[in-house]
Amino acid sequence: MIQTGRSRVAWHWVFLMNLPWVATSYVEMCSGQPLTFTLRKFIDSPRLISFLLSINILFNFMVGVFTSFLSDRIWTRFGRRRPFLILGWTGVAVCLLLVPMMKSIWSLAVLIVIYQFFQDVAKSVEPLYNEVIPPKQRGRAYTIRSILFTLNGMLFSAVMIKNWDQEYDLSRMELGHVTGEQFTYWVGAVFLAAVVLFLVFFVHENKPVHEPARPRITGARSFCRQFIRDIFGDRHAWMIYMIYVCPSLAAAGTGPMLTLVQTDQLGYSKSLMGSFGFYGMCIGMGFVLVAGWLTDRVSRLKLFQLGLIVPALVNYAMFILFRFVFKFDMSIWWWFAFTTVGGAFSCMTSVSWGPLIYDYIPKNRMGSISAGFAFISGISGFLLMNLAGQWVHYSTAILGNPARGGTYDYSSVFHLMLVFSILAFALTMRFAREVKAGRVLPLGRMDVTTPGQERGHSSNGTAVC
Repeated sequence: MIQTGRSRVAWHWVFLMNLPWVATSYVEMCSGQPLTFTLRKFIDSPRLISFLLSINILFNFMVGVFTSFLSDRIWTRFGRRRPFLILGWTGVAVCLLLVPMMKSIWSLAVLIVIYQFFQDVAKSVEPLYNEVIPPKQRGRAYTIRSILFTLNGMLFSAVMIKNWDQEYDLSRMELGHVTGEQFTYWVGAVFLAAVVLFLVFFVHENKPVHEPARPRITGARSFCRQFIRDIFGDRHAWMIYMIYVCPSLAAAGTGPMLTLVQTDQLGYSKSLMGSFGFYGMCIGMGFVLVAGWLTDRVSRLKLFQLGLIVPALVNYAMFILFRFVFKFDMSIWWWFAFTTVGGAFSCMTSVSWGPLIYDYIPKNRMGSISAGFAFISGISGFLLMNLAGQWVHYSTAILGNPARGGTYDYSSVFHLMLVFSILAFALTMRFAREVKAGRVLPLGRMDVTTPGQERGHSSNGTAVC
């Protein structure tokens, strides 16, 4: 039985605790290219596609914030994190079964709202993961997680995306004809159901013994005051939020638009995208191993910074090439070469991000800080994804579409990516100065109280530094 609160854990625990994260990764991938393809059957408006896909990020702000906050303050017979994960992932599994069966954009839109609501109920997976895995093992644990993510992505590209347009005759199994689209979503539903059973029967949360007492909350006003103090009450937390949001800033909410650049403007088929996605992740596996080896040996912040700025420059160089040199007639081999180079450096961010952030978060505030993560990333992600959709719409209206086919110039989002990547890099420089000045402390590694508590303030760590 896997348990929380151990000073050292067996490595097979680390592997098993990554299974919920792999499930989360699969659901996130379903919310990317597949959901974009499904929406594209009904609409082509970049504004509407971005808005519908950003509902998940909005629920991060409206739902994920409160479930993460409450997971620090409740205790049930199932623990404090697991109830939210079990409820959320059960709801997502049911929705995944129904997504490919929707017949109109309106029914699909309603289901997306429900689906993404439950997805954000299950926001306490990161606190549970870090309560099981102690600080000294997290660098290698995140490397294992990145390897499993990469394997998951390889399978997703080589099987799900590559065969998206295929149809399979399963009449012998009384299932009739199943499309690649249905298969993709239904595999995710089965995967999530298995992870829910794993959490119910094989994971146990021990009630923390040394956690400081929290003030009792009575009434809505008291809840709101305590909520704001716990999440936003000190400078230390704000610095962590600043570094947390940097990868989202660098991506600039452009995921759906980049998919449409490949399909609508460069003319790549889904099968071709799936094959090359698989090749890229095979190569990326080696980069993950190198980044994982480095993350426990050199500055995690330096790795994080390289993983933000280098891919942005590489991607913009690719944009210049296919737009102004190849005139949107660029072989997928060129796309593969550029994205592989960018992906090599992106691995440095993906592997170092979690260990870097949780080096600065004490155990007693993981849920509250995760609520702050949901709040900050919810606002920024929702705004960025909708900004990307609006940007494509109005830049096409003003400048036209230089591509030979299609209605919109989706490739214009590369301008946004470069600008926001530079902004994200600037924020990491600010964070580095705060750390050097001693105003941001590695409380997760030290396993001590927050700065406010060290000065004798309230036990919930809400004093202003």
